[in-house]
Amino acid sequence: ETTGLEIAEAKLINIAAVKVQNFKIVDFYNTFINPEIKIPEDSIKWHNITDDMVEDKPTAQEVMPEFLKFIGSSVVVGHHIMFDLKMINKTLNENFGSQLCNHHIDTMFVYSRAILKKDMHCSLDHLFEVYNVTCNGRHTALGDALATAEVFTKMIFQANKNYRNVG
Repeated sequence: ETTGLEIAEAKLINIAAVKVQNFKIVDFYNTFINPEIKIPEDSIKWHNITDDMVEDKPTAQEVMPEFLKFIGSSVVVGHHIMFDLKMINKTLNENFGSQLCNHHIDTMFVYSRAILKKDMHCSLDHLFEVYNVTCNGRHTALGDALATAEVFTKMIFQANKNYRNVG
C-alpha cells in the first residue's frame, strides 16, 4: 500500500508477501512502513492506514533488506504487478541504488490471455468473484497478497487444463 498512485511522489506504507509452495501458503511477511511524510486523506480513505498507524514503524530503508531476504529469488506474483514493482524499485533505488530483478507474473494477464484468450483488463475484485475468493482485509498489503495467492492457485489449475505446462 502507498501514500498515492503517482509513483514519483508516492511512498510505501505497507508491504506484504506470501510464500507459496506446492500451491499452499507456507509463510508470510507483512509490515507497516513509516513514509516520513503525511498520508493524504484520499489514500487513508482507500486503505484505512493512518499516520498514527505508521509513525513508530521502521522506514523503507530499514524494511527493504528484510523484504528482499524474504522473497529471495522467488517469482513475484501480483495483480497489476507493474505498479508494485515500480514502487518497490523506486524505493530500492532511492535507498540503495538497486532494483528488484526477480521474474514476475501478473494475474490479470494470466487470466485475460491464458484463460479468456483475449486482451482484457480486469480488476482484482473481478477475479475474487470469478474464483469465489474472499479477501479479508481488502486494500491492505497482507489481505490482498493472501487473496491473490488463492486466486493465482485456482487460476493455474484452470490454465493447466489448456496447456502442457504453465510456463
